[in-house]
Amino acid sequence: MAANQPPVALELQRDNLDRFELESWSLRSYGLSLIGRDGYHGDIRVLAPDLVKVDILPEGEEAFNTPGVLKTDWDTPEFDIEESDDNILISTSSLVISVQIEPFGINLYDTDMNLISGSHPNGMGYERFPFQDWTRSVVPFGSQEKNDSQEMVDIRRLRPFVFRESDDTEHIYGLGMHASPQDLKPIDSVGQWNSDAYGYQFEPEAYLYASNPFHIGLKDIETDDGIEHKAYAMYLDNTYRVEHRLGREQNDDSSYHFFSYGGNLSLYIMFGPEIPTIVERFTELTGRIELPPVWALGLQQSHWTYPSSEVILEVARRYREAEIPLDAMHTDIDYFGPGFRVFTFNESYKNPEIWAAELEEMGVKWVAIVNPGINSEEPLYFVAEEAFERDVLVRTGLGEVYEARVWPDEAVWTDYALEEGREWWAGQFGFMFEAGLDGIWQDMTEPAVFPPTSPENMADFYHTMPMDNVHANIYGEPGPIFHREFHNLYGNFTAISHNRAFEMFLPNTRKFILTRNAFTGIQRYATVWTGDSTSNWEGFRGTFGIHQNMGLSGWTLMGTDFGGFVALPSAELMARWIQGGFAAPYVRDHYDDIEKSVPTPPGPEFPGQEMYNFPEWVQEVARQYIGLRYRLLPYLYSEVYKASQTGWLIQQPLTFQFQDDPDTHKITYQYMFGECIMVAPVVQQGERFKYVYFPSGTQWVDWYTDEIIDGGQRMLVDAPRDFLPLYVKRNCIIPSRELQQYTGQRPLRNLQLDVYLGADSADRAEYEFYLDDQNTFDYRDGEFDLTGFVADRTRRGNIIFTREEIEDGFDDPIERYTLVFHHVMRRPRRVQVSSSPSADITEVDSLDCLEDNTFFYDSCANLLYVQVGRDFEEVFVRV
Repeated sequence: MAANQPPVALELQRDNLDRFELESWSLRSYGLSLIGRDGYHGDIRVLAPDLVKVDILPEGEEAFNTPGVLKTDWDTPEFDIEESDDNILISTSSLVISVQIEPFGINLYDTDMNLISGSHPNGMGYERFPFQDWTRSVVPFGSQEKNDSQEMVDIRRLRPFVFRESDDTEHIYGLGMHASPQDLKPIDSVGQWNSDAYGYQFEPEAYLYASNPFHIGLKDIETDDGIEHKAYAMYLDNTYRVEHRLGREQNDDSSYHFFSYGGNLSLYIMFGPEIPTIVERFTELTGRIELPPVWALGLQQSHWTYPSSEVILEVARRYREAEIPLDAMHTDIDYFGPGFRVFTFNESYKNPEIWAAELEEMGVKWVAIVNPGINSEEPLYFVAEEAFERDVLVRTGLGEVYEARVWPDEAVWTDYALEEGREWWAGQFGFMFEAGLDGIWQDMTEPAVFPPTSPENMADFYHTMPMDNVHANIYGEPGPIFHREFHNLYGNFTAISHNRAFEMFLPNTRKFILTRNAFTGIQRYATVWTGDSTSNWEGFRGTFGIHQNMGLSGWTLMGTDFGGFVALPSAELMARWIQGGFAAPYVRDHYDDIEKSVPTPPGPEFPGQEMYNFPEWVQEVARQYIGLRYRLLPYLYSEVYKASQTGWLIQQPLTFQFQDDPDTHKITYQYMFGECIMVAPVVQQGERFKYVYFPSGTQWVDWYTDEIIDGGQRMLVDAPRDFLPLYVKRNCIIPSRELQQYTGQRPLRNLQLDVYLGADSADRAEYEFYLDDQNTFDYRDGEFDLTGFVADRTRRGNIIFTREEIEDGFDDPIERYTLVFHHVMRRPRRVQVSSSPSADITEVDSLDCLEDNTFFYDSCANLLYVQVGRDFEEVFVRV
């Protein structure tokens, strides 16, 4: 079960709700200005044709954006205002917002006036929330002066809330990191409070490591054309603890509501009606990923308690011997100096420049963990001494430096809200980068705090900092902000500091920063992994909904540790985890200290969770599916590029592409790997089959047999323990390359393009392939290639395949293309390449004889192989 959960949420008290009541409004260039009763006021801002921001504020408060929001300079689109006795209509080219006057409410319509999301009678506003809390006279931030004045008093804090109408057809997705099904609507409570949830499994209501108060609603809408499935989204821009109540237990009907423990009611409302459109708009608002170094897309290996650098090197060698591809080794806290002193190395890991160079010779990168808790035991070591001298540490509400226990028995924490703190911390990495560091793994940034050693101090301890700790004011206003407001942001600001470290020491090298702790917008700074899941089938099943909803929340680069972290996976579970997770954006094998995590440890003979330590059949599964990931790197890298431009998901719920098929709306244990490949993993122990649903609107092709399957049906398929059902969406082109043991082993000389073109006339398959140097930021200056490939079926059944240079700014190493046309049902009568000059292509007798401007037809598999030079423009196949 998930550990270290926050106190039980205090539900809204309906008798204390101050519902916003509209007294007057006025037209503004951006939308509407609202005046309410009791000093409340607000605005409705039209930011884009499909995006509106609603601010409802108490007297004296002004609207602002949290650091989760990146874009604030929107060009207001054209909109119309129409007023009646009951409402005010704001119309754009994409949506209509109906502002209900009495009772006040915000209703979202499409342009045909179909209601998409309706206001509930409880409306929106603030709850006057009575509770007891310590109040202290906070001294000026940075002062060393103590103030011991404290008094227990009753406080009334305002908690913003929003109620929305719903119905039984609605599905809700997103909301960051939760071990849940894809559809969150049946779940009663979903909370947003970053927690060190060690050992979580499939626990939909558990608080995990990351928060994102953004949800997508998908509803059945009755239109003149019948039932349509339309999506909208809402983002509560609020960094306090947020609670969503989605199920019937907390609602007297099929409505839902959400509320925060403080802050302002700032609500972004988006309309699709397609989910990809919403994700594109939301990531425009909150930011998109930067292209990672290509090695970060390869397999990474880690373990808490690798005892020495010699073991790190041996693990890398064993992967090479087993011929399981590997790109990075991680060093966990085992390398820290005595007392878990961050930025120091113990004797077992001394001279990192030597062993990091040996890793580099094997093509293996080095990623090192860092924790924010700095050992503060006397005498202070150099990092702690500098931190105190520079005054860059988190303080209590009384102005004292906050000290508590984490890995060190006595620790202090950098205040990453303070720019000087971020700069100072970033500067500590110089010697590590000089020694060969390639990536930063930040951990414990919830921030996690260990229990005090004295039992009498355990009361009201919830494994993080006190809520009245203070941080620098990230909004540039006088005075500090309290931890209750900054808690969910601590990991994001840590990642900002780690980005700064790369900028200082490796300015033209792409950054790899790994975090489990996140808030909205983390995709701009880091890859997110899902923390310390349990190595059992429940833990495995929990990964699929997590990944799908994290992707829909804008966190494109994410993943879960193969096999789970806590305890030990069986051989079968490890095999299924590799199969089910091989196509995640981020892949790593990472496991716990065995002595701690297993009730009856297997003893010193336990060889470890590395893939080569499992039985041969599991190793073969790893070679097959990790190898497949490496062969598909041209495809994966192009999908990552697309994500950097539009927010496109790499690991997608089926709903993302097949929203019009209602049978996809609640499927958790299948997903799309990018545009073209459907993955259908087995997730139950002992099962040797899989019920696979094939979305309607297209045909599907079996990855292994090329069997064509019509969409809109469910089939029972065989899935022995070493087999993963995989399918290709028809009318796709998939780029791939030869197998490598690490991503930079060989230049890409021969790009293979598998063409799955439909048989009907006018069928078309197309793909945009992206390539750059995969390591630097030179692509920002236009040094990249974007190539469009298109395959068309003519009326007579022939095939025309074309290549177009959309962008040609990179001197790529490609020398030739191997085109593989699937479902060519008879030997072609002619194959012609159009280049300079045009020429017929010669047939050869075997695939081994294939060379430039030749083709081979496999009549048994109905496959046509055509090899052409890099400058070809068109290939014509007459069948």
